[in-house]
Amino acid sequence: MSENPIINWFQSDDELCNIVNRIAAAGKSLEEQALEAFHQLSAHFNLPKYPEDISEQDYERFDEMGVDDPRSVFQEATIFKYLEPEEDPRGIVMVALYNVKNGIFSDVNKCAEKHFGSVPKEYMFCYVGDGFAGRLHFLKTGESWFNIPGVKSATKVINH
Repeated sequence: MSENPIINWFQSDDELCNIVNRIAAAGKSLEEQALEAFHQLSAHFNLPKYPEDISEQDYERFDEMGVDDPRSVFQEATIFKYLEPEEDPRGIVMVALYNVKNGIFSDVNKCAEKHFGSVPKEYMFCYVGDGFAGRLHFLKTGESWFNIPGVKSATKVINH
């Protein structure tokens, strides 16, 4: 077995493997394949695609995993893409799916450190865009996320 949990997941789940192989064989661009995987696999595993899709059942499932602030596949993909912008878009989607499915989330403070140079005590950011191609937008002092086109959700982080 590989040391990579995503490769292990892919190799051990026949249905996942079949869906991914079917998407790859369609002859679409990497971005189109990533978007197709985002939609098909989120639905297949019953994972919330967007923040507004997080249901009471999802909150209960995440709570059982010890997660009190769950994310959608879109949010996790956006964070991972910010941290690894050169990553294959299909890999971004697979990491996001795996993380959400397993209640494991990327550290958003690493994004803040990349953006600000260090992690501020307090900051706010929003998720902008759609599909796997979202982006993080860190708000400047006095800036309102209501005025930013395409915002899916906003988060305020307070580090102790």
